[in-house]
Amino acid sequence: MATKLDPAPKGEGYWLRFTSSTATQSLKWTVITPSFDQSFPSGTYCVTGLEFLSPTAVAARVVFPGSVLRPGVVAQVGSIFTGSTSAGLARTHRCFYDGSFGAFGTFQTSAPPSIEIFSVSADNANTQEGYLRVVRIGDVGATLSAVGGAAVGPAMGRG
Repeated sequence: MATKLDPAPKGEGYWLRFTSSTATQSLKWTVITPSFDQSFPSGTYCVTGLEFLSPTAVAARVVFPGSVLRPGVVAQVGSIFTGSTSAGLARTHRCFYDGSFGAFGTFQTSAPPSIEIFSVSADNANTQEGYLRVVRIGDVGATLSAVGGAAVGPAMGRG
């Protein structure tokens, strides 16, 4: 558990969409490797939010290289940006991606985070979809403290 909230850095945030077709296990955490739809400039990024969708997942969390903390969110069913949600579900509450929970953690483009998902049933056939909200904080090797934030490292529970 984190002992403090590292504030989200100032700057323009944007979404990195990813997918994965990893088979999930019932009532266990499964690590998936995100396949990003777009390339992004080399540098250091701070994750300030996450939205995750899967037919069987109930939760998702970000796994940053070298960190023991794993901030996470409640998962949804459907597609949040295309409006094709199942059962009329709305998007995750904005506090999970508007900086309210501070910095989830940082990563370099050469070592992006993994995602862990907790599913209620095993699933071998469905694609998971997710969106990381990120702010570029500088070139490779930059830290949150260099941009006016607290020490580098993920904070507790960013959406």
